[in-house]
Amino acid sequence: MSFDYKRGLPPSVKVGDVFETYRGGFCTVIEYHRCDRVIVKFNDSFGYIANCTVNSLKRGNVKNPYYPIISGVGYIGVGKYLTNQFGKSTKEYDAWSGAMDRCYGLNRRTRNNSYIGCEVDSQWHNFQVFAEWYCNHESYGKGYHLDKDLLVRGNKVYSAEDCCMLPKELNAAISLKPNKNSSLPIGVQELKGKYRSKIGSGSSGKTVHLGTFKTVEEASAAYVKAKEDYIHSLAEKWHGKIEERAYQALMNWTVYP
Repeated sequence: MSFDYKRGLPPSVKVGDVFETYRGGFCTVIEYHRCDRVIVKFNDSFGYIANCTVNSLKRGNVKNPYYPIISGVGYIGVGKYLTNQFGKSTKEYDAWSGAMDRCYGLNRRTRNNSYIGCEVDSQWHNFQVFAEWYCNHESYGKGYHLDKDLLVRGNKVYSAEDCCMLPKELNAAISLKPNKNSSLPIGVQELKGKYRSKIGSGSSGKTVHLGTFKTVEEASAAYVKAKEDYIHSLAEKWHGKIEERAYQALMNWTVYP
């Protein structure tokens, strides 16, 4: 019989024992040295090996960095990037967890229908991989937003290839919201048998009225031209302050692809 030489007692766990951990899955004891040094391996595809104590093992308090704790999909992984610093979540963690929640969170369908069917690339399920891309992006630290819609219209996947970083003004400007409870084109309202066209002026929150027209087609055409001219002007405003591929996408942006 083996002994815990620190206490002079038989060990209370042995090699081969399987334990369930809190939000970490199951792990198996692969080495036992003493009560404060037990080596376990998690029973998943990553096979992470951890050093723990008998007490933490029995209480299920052994951490598995590859367990999907974010929306049942995302895991923190092993690396240098932190989720929290100085009592506050890091910017890279906020961006990552936000994307995860929009795609997999329980309330995503009730918040914004545009995220139905969206997903995060499997490589970005690992927070460390996402944070490496995010923190080394040329726009890191400028307060820009993670955007998945500009580079690929109709895109449903958050990935390094399809995402860019945009300032709030640009991120808001390219968002197109269809008319609620109406079959009219974007930017058009019916008014006493005629059709009024208007456009939002971005971050200022103001609305610019483009005129009243006899037909839907005229009103829609006015909106399309004004909106596209506005986006192209913003592209020039931010040229050199955003990555080149984002600038090119803005210059080629149209209301209707």
